[in-house]
This record gives sequence, C-alpha cells and structure tokens, in this order.
Amino acid sequence: TKIDNALRGGIGAPDIFLGEIAYVKDFIDKDYWVDLSSKEFGAEELARNQIQYATDLGRDNKGALRALTFQATPGALFYRRSLAKVYFGTDDPVIIGKSTGNIDSYLNMAQTIYEKSNGEVSLVASYQDIGRPVLNSRKEPWIVNNKIQLEDELVDFIDQAKELVDSAMISTKSQWSENWFTSMGDGSVFSFILPTWGINALLKPNSNGSSGDWAMTTPPFNYFWGGSWFGISKTCENKKLAWDIIKYFASDREQLTSLAKGGEFVNRVDIIEEVLPTISEPFLGGQNHFEYFYEEAKKIDAGNVGRYDEQIAIAYWSSIDLYLNGNISRDEVEEHFKSTVRSLIPGVE
Repeated sequence: TKIDNALRGGIGAPDIFLGEIAYVKDFIDKDYWVDLSSKEFGAEELARNQIQYATDLGRDNKGALRALTFQATPGALFYRRSLAKVYFGTDDPVIIGKSTGNIDSYLNMAQTIYEKSNGEVSLVASYQDIGRPVLNSRKEPWIVNNKIQLEDELVDFIDQAKELVDSAMISTKSQWSENWFTSMGDGSVFSFILPTWGINALLKPNSNGSSGDWAMTTPPFNYFWGGSWFGISKTCENKKLAWDIIKYFASDREQLTSLAKGGEFVNRVDIIEEVLPTISEPFLGGQNHFEYFYEEAKKIDAGNVGRYDEQIAIAYWSSIDLYLNGNISRDEVEEHFKSTVRSLIPGVE
C-alpha cells in the first residue's frame, strides 16, 4: 500500500521494488515499472534461459517484460512416510502418488486415515490446503470480459469442503494459524500441499525432529504458489545501476547456484540442469525434489493470473467460511461470492 501510494503520488517512490504474486499484475497494469525488454536493458536475453511461466508473469499485456524473478514455485504434495506405511501399507512416492494425483482418490484417502486412526489423524490440516491448488490451477482468469468466472472445479470444491468438514475427516485449522504450523511436526496430519519454498520455509522449521520421515509426490492439480518479481520504477533516476542490481538477483550464476544448492528452485534453466543430478534432500528421505519440480514447472500455464486475484480469492474463502459456519445456505454461496467481488472491483458483472 505504501509503494502504491508513493508511485501514484510521485513522491518517495523506491527505484527498485518487489511485486509478490498477489499484486505483481496490479503493478504491471498500473504501468509502474519500466520496460526491461528495451535495448537499454536487454532482459529478453536472460528470459531465454528461464522457466517460461515464471518469466511471463512479469510481462504486460503487450508482452513487454516489466519485472524479473529469481525463482519458480511449482507445487507438490508432502506426506509423512511413517503414516503412509500405517494407513496405506507403503511409503513409496510412486504408489502414494497414484492416489494423491487425482482429487477424488485423494479425498477418498481421508476416510481411510480417519477410520484407521480413530479420528486422531487428518488427511490435511485445513480445507484451504486442498483449495489452494484448486484456485491456482484455474484454466481461466477470475475475470473475463468483465464477467466473473467460477469454474466447475471451484463450485465442486464448495461441496467437497462441506462434506469433509462435516464428517470430521479433515482438520478445521486455518492456514497460517499457530496450530496449522504445529501440525507439521506433531503427526496429526498426513499431508501438506505446498510449493518449492514450502520445504525450507515451512516444513523444516516446524517438523519437530521428523526430518527424513517426509516424502513428496504428485498433488491433485498441476499448480504453482507464490513468487516475487523485481522491477525498476519509472521514477528511477539511475536506471543503469538499478538494472545491474536486478540482473544480479535474477541471473547471476554464482549467487543463483548458491541458492540452488541450498534448496531454492531458481529461475535459470542451465543452473537447474547443472545441479539437478546432485540433489538428494535428507529431509525427504533422499528424494531429488528438483527433478520433480523441473518437470512440473514446464507444465504450468500462468495465463489465469490477473490483477485482482488476491482480493477475489479472499472473497471466495470468506464465502465458503460463512457457509461452513452456518451463516449462509449452500444456495447463497456463489451469489455471495460474486456480489462481494462486484463490490470490490468496479464494472464487473
């Protein structure tokens, strides 16, 4: 908000600023960043060695690069090996992935876990853990020709969430709550659906000594979550120096190689391919997570990302929460969602 106010007012704007996935398209649409595709910068040369979806998210609607990112963030499903052996007889990621890779078979796992654990272990910690990849794998943007799009999978998920919560087969924790983090280490949750950064930023710090008891496999949807893009403000007086800094963040071989060896899935293809054969993650029982993420990143189409995604997603979650808590009926959920979006975004039908 502070950056937005500074750029609109033309006073106190930073030379370089970051746009996270929640608002990167908003900054691009507002024309805050310079065109890095121009001869002055030559960012297209760097783009040729990057993962396409991640780089394309920094483009405006005419294809010009306005911001660059150092990372790509495809998602996976992480589960406890010891729990998999108890409830499914194996911890093999290939076998487990045959169930987790399809939304219906994945949700069916909830009942097996619930019954065998006497309700003490949950498939996931929150219905939002399943809903996040559903949202992020949309085929179209939320808004098309000024009309709100609510795809079939998003409608279906409303009913799936209600059924799972009412049956007590999944936990009712909220994402980012204290007990959500705690459940990553106390053995009360079988799986978490997280992106690349979820390993180092979320699971490891909260694993409570369970390193090596985790594995990763295919999630119900091909999706990505997160990311940060750097751009140069149009008010910047020293654009050459600003470009040198962004180029370092987004392409410098030494620092990106160092990040990759530390587990960061970087947005430079030659470095990924160079370090990939050497990767063995102890936290995941020795799995090569880069191998999986690299193949997933190639499949991602980020054409569904729009300017108002964060606000619309919040409206979607809040509408489902009202329904789950008994404040509105099932018949009212979709209209509540759409009316909330209309109030947030002028001109939307």
